[in-house]
Amino acid sequence: MSNIAPDPGLYVGSTTHARSDGRSRFKYNIFSVLIDVDSPEAVAVGALFAINRPGFLSFFAKDHGDRSGATLRPWAEQTLACAGVKLDGGPIRLLAMPRLFGFVFNPISIFFGYGPDQKLRGVIYEVNNTFGETHCYVAPVGGEEIHTQRADKEFHVSPFFDVSGTYEFRLQPPGGGFSLKVTKAKNSIPDHVASWSATRRPLTAAQLIRAWLASPLLTFWVVASIHWQALRVWLRGAKYYPKPPAPKSMITIGTAIES
Repeated sequence: MSNIAPDPGLYVGSTTHARSDGRSRFKYNIFSVLIDVDSPEAVAVGALFAINRPGFLSFFAKDHGDRSGATLRPWAEQTLACAGVKLDGGPIRLLAMPRLFGFVFNPISIFFGYGPDQKLRGVIYEVNNTFGETHCYVAPVGGEEIHTQRADKEFHVSPFFDVSGTYEFRLQPPGGGFSLKVTKAKNSIPDHVASWSATRRPLTAAQLIRAWLASPLLTFWVVASIHWQALRVWLRGAKYYPKPPAPKSMITIGTAIES
């Protein structure tokens, strides 16, 4: 069941972004690693996937949370507590793309907070923009296999959308598979949909190489795709919104929606 805390693993899939006005639609392959924040070193795979040290592929705690490089549990617990979510010592998993040759850019990484009974209690959607800023949308979850949450948009991501409207997150937590659909709406009318789906594979050297061969540029390609699509949208006449100041708070609290 996807509501039960899964073991660390490899998730291979793709992401799709589409504007409702038809000015842009693109899809690319990605792979991510599900990390146990209490023991990230457990997912190290020799020289192929390193933890908190340089490698072909690598994971650094300082790429997430408060960026201090300290263990991520205290930060995640405090952040979830802002949304009224208490884990009582339960496991925390992080799903994120690794560094490739030392470079990483995660448009979104997700922390999953579970209780001692291994059941999912809350989620942190850690969002990064290409201006070097980070914001977290934090929300509790309900008891169904698919969780729906809603939050006001408070963070600048694209220069072709202003900072207004709402996000709806439709989440299938990681288990044998994983999926997330984020629908942005303004005045209750959807104007952008992003989706991410993946299947679980064993975290082995062979599977990591296979995943990399399917997406050899990984985070380099993510950044290139974002800028290329932005150019296309601009050439097609989309309105440009200058970047506003970053939000005063790094956290926006969302709500769970009963389905």
